[in-house]
Amino acid sequence: LHLSIRRQRQMCIRDSYKMGQYDLAFERYQALAEAGSRQGMYNLGNMHAAGQGTAQSDSKAFEWYLRAAEAGDKLSMSEVAKAYEAGIGTRADPQLARHWRERAATED
Repeated sequence: LHLSIRRQRQMCIRDSYKMGQYDLAFERYQALAEAGSRQGMYNLGNMHAAGQGTAQSDSKAFEWYLRAAEAGDKLSMSEVAKAYEAGIGTRADPQLARHWRERAATED
């Protein structure tokens, strides 16, 4: 039952996002992220990167991607690698870019 309620909440948030209710989706993703949800962290990173539901901020996007990557989210690991590669939202660091690319490639 707990998982089905969680799944329903995630679907509700996705629906808010798809309908362009970015402020509402941002608030809900933030609550999930602060509760430890990797998906919530990743989606907050995406929303900061695009400026949807919040002011656009590459540095805040990077912070959320990094938190999700450190928690084991593969998509976030790839975003962190790209950010370190190009110096977007953080300083460029080829060694850290390589580290995160390799970690994403081996993550299940």
